[in-house]
Amino acid sequence: MSGQKIERLDLFKGLGNTSLAQWCTAVGRLGLPVTHASGGTSHYVVRNPKISRDNPQSVITTLYEGMSHQVKGKVFKKFLAHGISEDEIWKALKML
Repeated sequence: MSGQKIERLDLFKGLGNTSLAQWCTAVGRLGLPVTHASGGTSHYVVRNPKISRDNPQSVITTLYEGMSHQVKGKVFKKFLAHGISEDEIWKALKML
């Protein structure tokens, strides 16, 4: 994951202003499934649809309310590491 070069640093710096709702909507726009346990947790799990849900490797990232700017950057880079282009992510977040 390290070594991912972000081309649009101006947008990357603005990730701190994104909300959980924006991230969840963006994930849907990217065609990725999001699961949310009904057992009182506030975490949303984003999965790779090409890998069985029973396989822990299907987890791309976890989203939750109150993610710090640093965590949002890591989430962004996890999407990049799974082959989603930077511009696709920006468009899904409605930042481009």
